[in-house]
Amino acid sequence: MIDALSDFQSEHPERFLFGASVAPFAKSLDYPEEEWESDFQKMKELNITAVRCYVAWDRVEQKEGELDFHAYDHLCDLGLKYGIGIILNLGGVFSCLTGVYPPQWLVRKYGCKPPKPTPTAVAENASPRISICLDNPLYRRKAFAFMETVVKRYAENRAVIGWMSWNEPALPFCYCKDTQKRFCKWLQDKYNGNLAELNRVWGTEFPINYESWEEVQAPAGFGFTGGGLNAWRDWHLFTHWRLADAMGAVRDIVHKFDTLQRPVTSNLVHSLAYYRHTMANLNLDMAGGALDVIGLSFYTRAHTGDTFDPLHKAYCLSRYRSVSREPSRRMWILETEAGPNVRQITEPQRKLNHWMALAHNVKCFLLWIYRCRYSDNQVGNFNMMAWDGSITKRARYNGEFSKMLQSHGRLMNNVSVGRTAAVFAPELQSILTLATHGGGLVPNLENAAKELEVCTRSLKGAYKFLWDRNIPADFISEWNLRDMNQYKLILLPMTENMTPEWAEAIRQYVEQGGTVIAESPFAFKDGDNFLHGRAPFFGLEEVFGAWTNDREGRESAPKMVFDNGGTADVFFYWHEWHLTGAQVLAKYETGTPAIVANRYGKGLAVMAGTEIFRQYFSEPQEATTALLERLATEAGATPTARVLVNGDDAAGGLVEVAKLDGTEGTVYIILNHNEEERLVEVFLPEEDLTDMETGEPFDGKAFVMPPLGGRALYKENVRK
Repeated sequence: MIDALSDFQSEHPERFLFGASVAPFAKSLDYPEEEWESDFQKMKELNITAVRCYVAWDRVEQKEGELDFHAYDHLCDLGLKYGIGIILNLGGVFSCLTGVYPPQWLVRKYGCKPPKPTPTAVAENASPRISICLDNPLYRRKAFAFMETVVKRYAENRAVIGWMSWNEPALPFCYCKDTQKRFCKWLQDKYNGNLAELNRVWGTEFPINYESWEEVQAPAGFGFTGGGLNAWRDWHLFTHWRLADAMGAVRDIVHKFDTLQRPVTSNLVHSLAYYRHTMANLNLDMAGGALDVIGLSFYTRAHTGDTFDPLHKAYCLSRYRSVSREPSRRMWILETEAGPNVRQITEPQRKLNHWMALAHNVKCFLLWIYRCRYSDNQVGNFNMMAWDGSITKRARYNGEFSKMLQSHGRLMNNVSVGRTAAVFAPELQSILTLATHGGGLVPNLENAAKELEVCTRSLKGAYKFLWDRNIPADFISEWNLRDMNQYKLILLPMTENMTPEWAEAIRQYVEQGGTVIAESPFAFKDGDNFLHGRAPFFGLEEVFGAWTNDREGRESAPKMVFDNGGTADVFFYWHEWHLTGAQVLAKYETGTPAIVANRYGKGLAVMAGTEIFRQYFSEPQEATTALLERLATEAGATPTARVLVNGDDAAGGLVEVAKLDGTEGTVYIILNHNEEERLVEVFLPEEDLTDMETGEPFDGKAFVMPPLGGRALYKENVRK
């Protein structure tokens, strides 16, 4: 992958990207083009440095071979005139390969078919609103040719500062012949052409004896009514790959034809970051590999289903940062609410979100939207400016925030979040967890989501433990296993499955000096969801110094007893450990080991007999939490800063402190997520820090943070 983002930043070192999405849109009527220059004049007044628009194929080429780019040419001319960069969304939207809607002539002239959502569905376009399966060869060929035309047209236009390959990518299952054909090819590659191996792995729920690859069919579900779990797992992984492959194809077109090599991004939906992405068939690892810079939609108030509590916002930002391939792991927010919808974000909420995103390494803010649509179902929604284009109060305060960022652009563009601790969250585990705990059946997604929410509290509990204590937290998944040695502590929540690759990465990490803490159930099934007689396996029994071969439910559970006399309940399941070298950190009242620790190589492997992270999320136990804190400290996973809130330790007090470092200096961002003011005292090692908003020196004394308040303190390095 080319490092397009670094090249872009070197050309614009002092410009912090801040702006909004503008016309042309991909749906509904645009606001009048004759008002665009007036809009750009106001943008300049509001310190806007970047905008984003859609290059919608069905609007540019309404008749095959007749392309009209005048609106985009005009927009680029205005961008050059007023010094405002433009990001062009030339690729997909939702599940469509390009734009919200394909050109109508693809159906009328060539008979392209829509996706087939179930094996027995009739796939026909029978209304004015059309769709086409992205696996249709003719559709792909013509769509990619259109994208190539767009990139070539603007390849040397310096108004363009970036490209979007996809808007809020998600992909439903499709059972059409083109998708089935690609699935068969994908399976042949996965199983190295060994049909007998596929029959073995798939034939668990009932015998499967395919005699040729042409007989293989995609599953409609799994379990009693659907079929084998592994067929469903492969179908999920293939659909994940389909989406990421299409995203990567758009990126490759840009890389091939963009003379200036500007970065490719996509706004992944932030609320999909905790396991819901599996149901949307968005594989975060794969999507991250298809982008130069991670982008996201960061809505926290505008929609009924938006997640706006601080823990989940932090979790999502950390999760997306962790799949970035860009060296500094910078992210761009490409959509975030500006104006009213079902709910409206308030000024304090908006500013706090800005500060929070900056604290998690965001380097671009594009609000949705500059001016509202002029027709159909979003008239008067989301807009930052008034309906007639005049400046609103919300536009003013966003403009002032941008002004502050522009004055510190070089510093903010070049500082980033460090690495201390991580949560283990493989993508394969998400699919298997959905299957075994969430129901897994497509018609039952609502119930599956509810069930899945309960068991995914392990992941969120592990993250919450670190976040509550201001310990910087990332995520480890398949793509960045090699980065484990950059962390001092790794938590293993809800890792019921294990693969040889994961086990070897964990073994090497501990051997080289790292600390891991695993909750149970742990590593009792492999990647094919096959039970092993003892857990953990694949060599991890030696690493952890203990094993188990059974579990019981909380109905029969004794309490856990710690060395200091403290006690704690188990959560849901509980396991007794058979020691092969580990030391006991806590016992059950019956005297059998409950939590064990083993020195392996230079590191430490800890294993708890119950779901301690899931428990921390909803029913934290004082004795278990104290042990986790001690283990984190001994591993060197220490907080960003010591913080007192109203005179007490800040853990769990919803005051977040982040540190960003870089060649240009250091920035601390302090966030009060409470709805009430807090007296905050922060003990920082650096001296001569300055308040970014006021320009006043920081005296190190306690200060009052307003409700939902944010504050940045910085120190710039002396430039030679």
